[in-house]
Amino acid sequence: MKKKIVCFISIFLIFILSTTKVLAISLAEAGNEIVQDGDYNSVRFVAGNKVTSMANIDGISFIAGNEITTE
Repeated sequence: MKKKIVCFISIFLIFILSTTKVLAISLAEAGNEIVQDGDYNSVRFVAGNKVTSMANIDGISFIAGNEITTE
C-alpha cells in the first residue's frame, strides 16, 4: 500500500513539474496597410496591400503585398 502511494505521488509530481509555460502570441497579420515595428522572437506572416516592416525579427519573416518596404 505504501509503494502505491509513493508511486502515485511520484507520477503526480512528474506531471506537475514537467508542465511549461506557453506564450500565445500573434504570428500573422493581414490588412490593407500594415506597419510592423518592434522586436519579435518568432516566425512572422504579414500580408496586405501596402506593407512597411521596421521590425527586428529573430526568426523567419514572410511578407506578401503589392507595395513592400523593409528596413
